[in-house]
Amino acid sequence: NNDPKLRMKLFTLSPDLEGQMRRNAQSPMEWPRVFQEYVTRSTNNNDHDNDYNDRLLQVVQELPGCDVEWSHQPDPQQHDYYILEAQQQQQQKQQKQQQRSPPSQDNAAGMMEELQQAYHA
Repeated sequence: NNDPKLRMKLFTLSPDLEGQMRRNAQSPMEWPRVFQEYVTRSTNNNDHDNDYNDRLLQVVQELPGCDVEWSHQPDPQQHDYYILEAQQQQQQKQQKQQQRSPPSQDNAAGMMEELQQAYHA
């Protein structure tokens, strides 16, 4: 398989932290400070030796069954709208190409016009 995939786990904030963030909903520039203070305050009493990632996992909760897999290839079921649109565009392009008449060899002006139309299509 030549299509590398990226797997991502989704997490949500602990209910207390989410409540604090919602109380600051009108001040999104404050969110990093609120988040940092909450992580520090809620994990300091538990274990001073934890690194930041370990403390972070104490204030977020994994959403089981909500993992996301990213790929460059569209999924035929999840992205059928995208695939259908691409097919329609390809069909329209083919129809335009078929509608063009071949240039007449005795009409140089007609050939130039057709070349210009093809160039700008």
